[in-house]
Amino acid sequence: KRYAPVYPMRTKGQAGEKLNQFITSTGVPLGLITDGAKEETLGQWDEVRKKFLLTQRITEPHSPWQNKAESEIGAIKSHHRRLMDRKRVPEELWDYGLEYTADLRRFIARPELDYRTPYEVLTGDTSDISDYLNFEFYQWVKVYDPVAFPGTREYLGRWLGPAHNVGQALCYYVLKENGQVIARTTVRELTDVELKDENEIQARAAFDNIINTNIGSFTDDAIHTIANDEPEEPILSPEFPEVVQDAIPEEPPDISHGPDPLLQAEIILARGDHAAVAKVKHRKRNSDGNLVGRKHRIPTLDSRIYVCEFPDGEEIDVSYNTLAEHLFSQCDSEGNQYQIFQENINHRKNKNAVDKSDQMVRNGNRNHKKKTVAGWDLEVEWKDGSTSWLSLKDLKNSNSVDVAEYAKANRIDSEPAFDWWVYDVLRRKDRLIKMARSHRLKTGYKFGLRVPETVEEALEIDRENGNTLWQDAIAKEMQNVYIAFDVRSETQAPPGYRLIPHRIIFEIKMDFTRKARLVAGGHKTDPPAQLTYSSVVSRESVRIGFLIAAMYDLEPLAADIGNAYLNAPTKEKYYIVTGPEFGALEQGKIAIIVRALYGLKSSGAMWRAHFAATLRDLGFTSSLADPDVWMRASTLPGEDKQDYYEYILVYVDDLLVISHRGQELLDLLTDKYQYRFKDIGPPKRYLGAIVGRYDKNGTKTWYLSAKDYLSKKAIPVVEEHYGTLNKIKADTPLPPNYHPEDDKSPFLKDDEISLYQSFIGTLRWAVELGRIDLTFGVSLMSRFSGAPRDDHMQKLLWMFTYIKRHLESKFSSPSWCLTHLHVIGHTINS
Repeated sequence: KRYAPVYPMRTKGQAGEKLNQFITSTGVPLGLITDGAKEETLGQWDEVRKKFLLTQRITEPHSPWQNKAESEIGAIKSHHRRLMDRKRVPEELWDYGLEYTADLRRFIARPELDYRTPYEVLTGDTSDISDYLNFEFYQWVKVYDPVAFPGTREYLGRWLGPAHNVGQALCYYVLKENGQVIARTTVRELTDVELKDENEIQARAAFDNIINTNIGSFTDDAIHTIANDEPEEPILSPEFPEVVQDAIPEEPPDISHGPDPLLQAEIILARGDHAAVAKVKHRKRNSDGNLVGRKHRIPTLDSRIYVCEFPDGEEIDVSYNTLAEHLFSQCDSEGNQYQIFQENINHRKNKNAVDKSDQMVRNGNRNHKKKTVAGWDLEVEWKDGSTSWLSLKDLKNSNSVDVAEYAKANRIDSEPAFDWWVYDVLRRKDRLIKMARSHRLKTGYKFGLRVPETVEEALEIDRENGNTLWQDAIAKEMQNVYIAFDVRSETQAPPGYRLIPHRIIFEIKMDFTRKARLVAGGHKTDPPAQLTYSSVVSRESVRIGFLIAAMYDLEPLAADIGNAYLNAPTKEKYYIVTGPEFGALEQGKIAIIVRALYGLKSSGAMWRAHFAATLRDLGFTSSLADPDVWMRASTLPGEDKQDYYEYILVYVDDLLVISHRGQELLDLLTDKYQYRFKDIGPPKRYLGAIVGRYDKNGTKTWYLSAKDYLSKKAIPVVEEHYGTLNKIKADTPLPPNYHPEDDKSPFLKDDEISLYQSFIGTLRWAVELGRIDLTFGVSLMSRFSGAPRDDHMQKLLWMFTYIKRHLESKFSSPSWCLTHLHVIGHTINS
């Protein structure tokens, strides 16, 4: 019914209290629909739900369209952002703005409600808008406060909305000059004289300055508007032009701009009681032909509207936020899109299928069945309504239970491709269902957008979409990579050079920009005579580097060298025949590869040797302990002039500079050696670990944390197979006095053994990323990787539960270590 009140909370734990408040003030709903968040399923929330006998349905992960309230929530967020921007409200007052926006929207008539308000539809009462008639949000007001008789006092304030649960009717929240929010009924507007009076103007300016100091200020940097975007259509009807004119500032004219990267994206949207695939056709325009909505750098501020079309031609309007939320929810972190399995609906076999007469083969003195699935395909229907034919081999690996049940139901389970495995799968059905995946990678798409395989296909997609996004990506890549080729006019390659293939790899990034990368087909070449091995800095050296940075109170800098390989010459003798990516004038010519092109087998080694020569030229020396740690004697600034070594740690094209003049070194590499750096700044990530700095007992030190790797990668995989890990209270990595060698439980099946080994690998990597508290437990349990038992797997789940309860653990340099290293370093330098 579009009725969506807002209840600000200090913590998520107050969710149950706010649910009770909603029921008290509004009434008992028919039921609850939530996601699987703990604060909306456990604790006080669950107590309130049981108290009022409420049913609750939980939506599937990454499926916001299953909750119809999500669309109104998105609309409230967009409306709230426009309000905060237009009124220039400090971000610290966001909760008052959000509550006011939600309240106001309850009293706005909606076409889909037959031009009635959500409040009227829900309660049957006529909406009372008295609280909202006299003031606008964050409007200047004067507050009257009585003081000792017979005096009075009036002071300036900002109106923050109705105070529903305080005082009598028409009581409002007002922001005072000191940042305090009070509730008063004695509030009035500023008069025209006060609005123009110089003293009053200065008083309001002083008020804003104090507010900016006490609670924060509004900054234009928070908004990024495009000059050619129109404002969102007003909620009020054009029948009230004077109100609309006051509410919406004059906008610049709509000017044609660059192509929209979302056009032609395919996305699963709610359609009635089911979901279906729709294609993004174009931006919506209003009756005057202007684009609806405003583009913002911050996604939640974006109010653009798109027109999406279903296969049968039906069109619906979808906001940018809803579109982006659905796209990202249907993809993994890399943008790969998955199709959700519904059921098998058909089957077929071809001439490669084994006949029953040929099924048995003789091995020694015994006959055995051929274990083959060749020659069979199954037609699959996906959740979005589409169908496709897949090989039995692929489906047996991903959906073995579904295939086995289909084969038995359709009486093909006695066929040679099925009878050797169907019975065993059905016998282990319950366990396999827990481990099965219900989705399959949808090839050729990223974030719902089609990804081309060839240059010709990329240009064809551009023609279909009426833009040049892929063409521009190809041109940008060729501009960077052209230096790697010597394009010849002659038709014959020089003696000793061999022809190799090449191709362009296409990619779509998270902001929907297109990317192209030209690579050589080095996989089809013979190993070169020269060494191709290229080492990288060890993890131990990186940890020691952070320790040294903490010891000397240095700020390390991380940097990425753009197109690093192309800086180095190559010794391999290959050429390519140029394709359409080189342009019409140079297509079909011979191009000698003269730089370490991506894809060549020796490119990594050539780049390492080239950059090593650069560092030697700067006076750096490779460490004997780790050849990818480069050091140079230097002196710290200050009165002590302490001697120390500055370091550059190299991981292919990523650098970690530990020096008091890190930016100066990077500038020198740019100016003198023409290296192009990107993403320069303090280190934040290392091989999946979070890198950070904090003050530990007065000593600044660096730490590594595996929190993101464990919470976003490892634990979700474990819970996908074995359910939620909160069933036990694990306060140690393994139970006390546990002896795995005494375990007598049954051995795991083959597929579970692979899972056990995978979990061990995950835990070992967690140790590498700083979780040294797991070292003994992982080492102990890895001894049984060859033949693990059922209880061994249960103890791994215990370990993952312990990890989930202690995700904040970090690996850092202890203060005593820093103190001793200072003494040692001083002695050596002396």
